Formats: sequence, C-alpha cells, structure tokens
Amino acid sequence: LKASWTMSTGVLRGHEGNALVVGSVMYIHSAFPNIVFALDLTKPGAPMLWKHVPDQPADAIPIACCDLVNRGVAYHPSGKLYIQLLAGELLALDARTGKQLWRSRHPDRSPSGPEATDYKSGATMTNAPIVIKDIVIAGISGGEFGVRGRVSAFDANTGVVRWTAHGRGA
Repeated sequence: LKASWTMSTGVLRGHEGNALVVGSVMYIHSAFPNIVFALDLTKPGAPMLWKHVPDQPADAIPIACCDLVNRGVAYHPSGKLYIQLLAGELLALDARTGKQLWRSRHPDRSPSGPEATDYKSGATMTNAPIVIKDIVIAGISGGEFGVRGRVSAFDANTGVVRWTAHGRGA
C-alpha cells in the first residue's frame, strides 16, 4: 500500500473521528474550531469542494477536557450533514454546498439547570452525532467537571429538540 493523496485540516489538535463517504464525496472534520471539509473523490488528489468554519467562542478552548477533539459527522438522506460543536451546539450543513442550515443549542432541562448547555460549566460537545430516521441524537461531554450526562433528539430538518434524557445522578 502507498498513499495516493494527503490533506491537512490545518488544525494542530487531536483528530479522533473517521471520514464519512457518501457517494463520491468524502467529508472530514477537525478538532476545534470543528471545521468541516467536503472532498471530491472522482478527481485526482480529491480536491476540496467546500470548507465550513463555524464561528465559536475561543473561551471554550481552556474549558474542554482531554484536548479539543471532535469525533465525527453524520449524514441524513435529505442531504444534510451534522456536527456537534465544542461550545454546545448541533450544526446542520447542506452536504452539497457546505452552507449552514440551522444551529441548535443542546438543552439542559434539569430542574436546577439553565435552559441551554453552558460550556463555561464544563459541558461541551465532542461526540459524533447519530442519525436515526428523522432524528439526530447528540450528547454532552464533561463528566470530569461534574456535568450530568444527557443526550437529546433533534429534528433532522429543523433542529428543534424533541426530547432529552439525563443519565443517572451519583
């Protein structure tokens, strides 16, 4: 085996997710700031089709535990691509163009918690989302800071939260 092409994300932090191939397009992502790239696999060198750099607050950087990783993107058959952003949002992109379609804050519906995830309390999003039919499942990281684990189901088309389930307390 030998390499046929390489590509750098330009981010010098941990890369822990896999590439996702849909048809003849490869989607890759980076650690913070969670850049998403689309590469054309039909052409030599897999040239970039588009690149999306989400706007995120830099003050989330020192709060995240265990490096600023991101573990992957997910695809919906309607042509949407999803990535969890470090600062606590689920982002939906048009898989063809890279244009942002919607962005939703991960909720915290615990009785004593704020209405949305607050990365300043240690609640960040580093996991790969999962698409099941018309739902995108996304979760919170931050147990090392005492953050109570939870996952939420987002409507794949609108980003509206359908439900949130919390982990058991200590």
